[in-house]
Amino acid sequence: MREEKAKTLLSSQGCVFGKRKADGGMRGTPMEESRAGTWKFSESRELHHGGTVANTILRLHSSACIVHHPSTMIQTIGHTLSHFHIVVAWLIFLASYLVFAIGHLPGTKIDRPAMAVIGAAFMFVFGVLAPRQALESIDFATLVLLFSMMLIVASLHLSGFFEGIGHLVIEHLGPRQLLPGVVFTSGILSAFLVNDVVCLVMAPLVLGVCKRMGVRPLPYLLALATASNIGSVATITGNPQNILIGSVSGIGYRDFLAHLGPVAFLGLFVDWALLYWIFLRHETENPHAPEQPQPSVSEPQIHPAWAVTVTLGVLIGFLAGYPPPLVAATGGALLLVQRHRSLKAIYGDID
Repeated sequence: MREEKAKTLLSSQGCVFGKRKADGGMRGTPMEESRAGTWKFSESRELHHGGTVANTILRLHSSACIVHHPSTMIQTIGHTLSHFHIVVAWLIFLASYLVFAIGHLPGTKIDRPAMAVIGAAFMFVFGVLAPRQALESIDFATLVLLFSMMLIVASLHLSGFFEGIGHLVIEHLGPRQLLPGVVFTSGILSAFLVNDVVCLVMAPLVLGVCKRMGVRPLPYLLALATASNIGSVATITGNPQNILIGSVSGIGYRDFLAHLGPVAFLGLFVDWALLYWIFLRHETENPHAPEQPQPSVSEPQIHPAWAVTVTLGVLIGFLAGYPPPLVAATGGALLLVQRHRSLKAIYGDID
């Protein structure tokens, strides 16, 4: 009688009772065998002789008479590993961006490019990404466009294009006009070229102009940095982020320019006003600024007319609606066609 009560209580907790086969195995009903997630319990000797019914009930009740099916256990392990991968991915991500932010890993010589490679390798080592997933995560159109634009800007730099603009600023602008000159020159160039490279090649020119005019360089270097970022908002080729957005979204070059060009242009005026209000509103022009010697101009390594013509052709291709990666790659390839100059100079000018 007590055994029947025990079995009734255990059944209420999810246990299923079967019949013992002649060979000592268990034979359950079809319903029992279909319930793969429960424990099949029989009238074993332990229930009769191995202990009291109360102990049996306590032992089985404490485990809730539940044993997971192997597939359920595999899913549980899979979830556990997924959580592990998420934690590892976050640790690698945060460590990488720490190095990107401060420039190096404290206590080591690991710099930003090295940390990028190390972080990517660890994603593979710890199984966060499979090789196929990694390849699918790479936007090759973005890489082609970014590299090609760097080729074009490097060619313009080596042709003396930016130095020529610097001399125009020196000859035609005074100290009062220098701030808007730097703001709009760097902003417009960054709108159609990659702003990172524009900042790199324009910074020495701005410093030279400030030295020649006898003005402190801080407001104008800030103008270069801020205007380059603001102007780059206007087009897909303005900065690497826009390149990625344009490639993934499929937004056309003209459509992008039509919507964000006015925003960037207005932002340049705001930038000019803020920098003038903060740094220059109380300053007066110094008519006795020391005259500095004319800076020496090195011989251009690429013919300026060829570099400028190819660049204009690339911009026309962008505005005509052709795929930006294809247009930029074609322009970069044309600029690599050299008969008398080594290409190492161009490669060395690419970040």
